[in-house]
Amino acid sequence: MRVSNIAIGVACVIAGSVAYAGQSLTPQEAIQLLTKVNNASRQMTFSGLYVYQRGGMVETSRISHAVIGGTHFEKIETVDGPPQELIVQNDAMSCYVPSQHDAPIDLRASDHFFPSVLPADIKQLLTNYQAMKQDVERVAENDCQMILLVPKDNLRNPFRFCYEPSTGVILKSQRFNDNKELSEQMAFSQIKLGGELDRSAFKPKFPKKIGTWQRQSKVPQPDDILVNYKNLPAGFKLVHGGKRQFPGKSKPISHYLFSDGLSSVSVFVDKSAEDASVQNGLTRKGATNVYVESEGNVVMMILGEVPPSSVQLFGLGLEIKK
Repeated sequence: MRVSNIAIGVACVIAGSVAYAGQSLTPQEAIQLLTKVNNASRQMTFSGLYVYQRGGMVETSRISHAVIGGTHFEKIETVDGPPQELIVQNDAMSCYVPSQHDAPIDLRASDHFFPSVLPADIKQLLTNYQAMKQDVERVAENDCQMILLVPKDNLRNPFRFCYEPSTGVILKSQRFNDNKELSEQMAFSQIKLGGELDRSAFKPKFPKKIGTWQRQSKVPQPDDILVNYKNLPAGFKLVHGGKRQFPGKSKPISHYLFSDGLSSVSVFVDKSAEDASVQNGLTRKGATNVYVESEGNVVMMILGEVPPSSVQLFGLGLEIKK
């Protein structure tokens, strides 16, 4: 019954759009507020359930978070879908599943998870977004102050979150597409703020570890593309890079992730492309804009849930190495 009720709510929420209305914050007010919220969501002890909504997909996870003796601990457990746990200790992330299961891993190339959805460099973020204070809502039985981050150009999309006023912890975040329609939402349905958690709260209950990953402290520089940052949308930086082996491909495919702290663009470079009919230029798949450039059997694909003008600028700023 709970899942059915949530699904009905999603149909109403995801159909919404964002309105640029509210009180604009001065740069100093915005820096102070977002820094407070960022620190609270990363430093405070909390536990609860949150719901991830995207299109017709609904997923519920249980989260516990604390800083113990200067070490950041986080445990994220799936409540529905394939059973798995993600244990985070500072920069190390490990995934556990039941002994009879194997689970696909989809770790975001990011240094933060919900509710720590804001980047560390708030001042840099606000060079490309204007912060606006909107209404107070109710989330998980708590008042929640809405903040809208409005792009200062047409190269990124709006982002909105709300925080619990007394603690500053983010309780809900919303991403919008280039038509200002809600495309993704994460929100607590239950949360306990404060209290104490010891290290035993972050031990896995499943016996099988299927992988450990270290967040990249230094991003490797691309070896198959040239990057001209002057031509890229302002604020976008390379935050992740690596190679992935895909089924049916004789060589690994390079994957680079660029981000301005909220919006992101992925770049894939395939050096063993065999499809001569690949369509160069700009296309759209759902909410994702795609720009493709090819030279011989090398294909560079640029994609992201950003305006088409943004991926086109990436096409100008990136060049396949010869």
